[in-house]
Amino acid sequence: MKTIVIDIETLPAVDAEIFAELIEITAPSNYKDEAKIQAYIEEKRLTAVQDINKESALNPLYGRVLCICTDDGKEKKLFMGETEAETLINFESYLNDEPFRLITYNGRDFDIRYLDMRFRLNGFESPFREQHIKAFDDAYHIDLYGKITNFGKVKGTYLKHDLKTVSNFMGFASNLEPLDGSSVLPLFLNGELDKIAAYCHEDVARTRLIAEKLGYLREWI
Repeated sequence: MKTIVIDIETLPAVDAEIFAELIEITAPSNYKDEAKIQAYIEEKRLTAVQDINKESALNPLYGRVLCICTDDGKEKKLFMGETEAETLINFESYLNDEPFRLITYNGRDFDIRYLDMRFRLNGFESPFREQHIKAFDDAYHIDLYGKITNFGKVKGTYLKHDLKTVSNFMGFASNLEPLDGSSVLPLFLNGELDKIAAYCHEDVARTRLIAEKLGYLREWI
């Protein structure tokens, strides 16, 4: 059985500007100058476009998978097709060549559930089973974020638990310029797919480092 460390990058699949046009925006009542009123409305609509793009990329109903990166200890792979359907089909073929277990960082709440839904919305059978998604079941999926935070019970105001913070604390050294999920859409629109792939691969490497530090990969050998 292969153990796969996985991370995904996603994009909005809706036209945020069309959605933003449907939002009723009015200026405060003390705005009397027409130019200032229009400037206010345009600024708020631009903010709405940005927010809709961010929210839809994180929502499997309104977003789509751009790429999937994996590391199974033998090879590191990138799945990024011309279409989302091609990406998902190629990924499914890779998964189904032998039984698999997953290691993710917040994958139960995001990556795996997102992928599961996108498979279904594309009309495909999901390759994931209940044991890959069900909370507290470590037999086929270890979600490191759940382990680090005791399934959300450990919280912090100043001490964060995001992937970058935790992996940096454990000694991960990055050679890439600082990026986060909000960088994916601008990079995509600029055609910088190589940067997105590198960012996704790095998140897999960060996840693997945490798994190694905590001993979960040893337990699954």
